[in-house]
Amino acid sequence: DHDDMRGLISALKSGQIVWYSPDQDYGLKQGVMAPFFGVQAATVTAPRRLVKINQSAVLAFHSYRSNDKEPHYQLTITPELLNYPSDDPILDATRVNALFEELIRVAPTQWMWFHRRFKTRPEGFEKIVDFKTMGFLSDIRLRVEEILAELEPWQVMYERLVDFHDKEQDWP
Repeated sequence: DHDDMRGLISALKSGQIVWYSPDQDYGLKQGVMAPFFGVQAATVTAPRRLVKINQSAVLAFHSYRSNDKEPHYQLTITPELLNYPSDDPILDATRVNALFEELIRVAPTQWMWFHRRFKTRPEGFEKIVDFKTMGFLSDIRLRVEEILAELEPWQVMYERLVDFHDKEQDWP
């Protein structure tokens, strides 16, 4: 439960394994701005504080479907994130985001792009209101076009987003 930080801290103190997803935008009271696929994104700093409770090893895991016709699911568990946390919360957030980018690139169309990862914007940048607006799609289109040459799956993800918007005319 994302609202039960006391329970999470208690679990850490008792040596339990916990899962915490740092790829959510909880604003700058809870994080710092760090690049995520080349776009500044509010990135939570809680993981670096949680590690200090019991010097936990930080690992990332990623699951994805590897076959649409006969689904098989793959699970990747990364090696421990070494020298984490550092003395620099922005460097730590950048490292975590880079790790997420690496994992997302395995199957980019399966990541939850709709969850408003970029709702907090740096000062001086135009707000991305929400995923229901074409403004968001034009913002992401510019970014996707920049990296299409290196990542073919991005084209698939972008086409699925546009196709979904065109068919549904109403985002979830």
